[in-house]
Amino acid sequence: MDNTHYQLLLIHKKWRLLLIVGSLFWVILMLLLYVQSFVPVGDITRDPATIAEHPPYYGALSNLGILLWSASAAVCFLSATLLKVIYNRASVSAFFAIFAGLSVILCLDDTYQLHEDIFINSLPGFIIPEQVTISVYAAVVLFAISRFQTVLQETPLWLFSLSLLLFLVAAGTDYVIPHGLVAAKVTFLIEDGTKLLGIFFWLTYFFRTSIDLIVAAADSQLSWFTAAQATTFGPSPSVMKVK
Repeated sequence: MDNTHYQLLLIHKKWRLLLIVGSLFWVILMLLLYVQSFVPVGDITRDPATIAEHPPYYGALSNLGILLWSASAAVCFLSATLLKVIYNRASVSAFFAIFAGLSVILCLDDTYQLHEDIFINSLPGFIIPEQVTISVYAAVVLFAISRFQTVLQETPLWLFSLSLLLFLVAAGTDYVIPHGLVAAKVTFLIEDGTKLLGIFFWLTYFFRTSIDLIVAAADSQLSWFTAAQATTFGPSPSVMKVK
């Protein structure tokens, strides 16, 4: 059994385990929701706009950003899995795995307003300032950039840099533009618009990078197979005809 088939076998076993654990998690979660009496079950399971009787377009761009974060995480997780099998470079798989985890965390942050509300107002006796949370996210990104410099040099860095620049603009809007200097809707458009565009470029960067690296890995595997076949059985008829 070659290394590729061995890696595929390991992945299949892990996914079976993940399927079992994930199913048990959701069953237990549903049971806990049923027995708890602190919050009405419908307030947890239904759409926020339905509960608050708001129009469905409330938070439309914010919801779009959450979808883009989710897509980014899915692309990175899939790429990390595929490249672990077909590419003999652990750093490339780890690169996608790190950013998959970061995309999931940022998605959860946007979905449940972690740094804007939960960490500040909803933890009894324990407050994490917004600046601290954002600094931690920035530190993780800087660590990843430092750790995977070699991989990053093989990717369209301008897309990655542009997404980070847009995130920086969005995060600094409240500090750069004094309150009341411009109309509130202009501030919202600058802050939320640049953030959404940054997430879009983030997704585009990892989608483009995953395609490039997967195709390169597949070409490498095909070249190796062709060379091995030629060594064992001699050149193919097409090659002999060209000669």
